[in-house]
Amino acid sequence: ENEKTKKQIADLKKEIKETEARIEKRNEILKKRVRSLQENGGSQGYIDVLLGATSFGDFISRATAVSSIVDADKDLIKQQEQDKAKLE
Repeated sequence: ENEKTKKQIADLKKEIKETEARIEKRNEILKKRVRSLQENGGSQGYIDVLLGATSFGDFISRATAVSSIVDADKDLIKQQEQDKAKLE
């Protein structure tokens, strides 16, 4: 029983370290994303991308790309919140 408990503790410590590493890695990614948004005008940059379309098809392609970027950012933030909640 004692060995089982020690293994569980070791497993939890390992999981905590892995979670902390993921959080740190995402923090760096999010910092870069925020810096990029600030340098490129934030949502204004997205609007510029859309308004730079040369045709309706190009506009749709650009809108899809912008949507994918925004969704990826939201997913990254959601994962970050979930991992932080695990550590609380």
